Amino acid sequence: MSRFGGAAPRRFATALATRPVAELAFVAGLGAVQTLAFVATAFWIVQFAAVALLAWRVGLASPRRAAVLGLVFGTAWLGAGTWWLFISL
Repeated sequence: MSRFGGAAPRRFATALATRPVAELAFVAGLGAVQTLAFVATAFWIVQFAAVALLAWRVGLASPRRAAVLGLVFGTAWLGAGTWWLFISL
């Protein structure tokens, strides 16, 4: 049995699929967390993880739902990263 093959990841995926608001909050959190990769270069792996998890959710969604998830992710990323852009410019 693989390390990630347990019941917990399946329960988490099912909970996100049955609760649309929870899925939106999860994707918004991923977008906001992705800003860490730009603030501290030691957290570069966070960006790959956030985009991989976004791709996982988008791959399971309908085209309309995938567009909404992408919009929420991008908006949260921009919102969380605005302060960093102000400081860097």
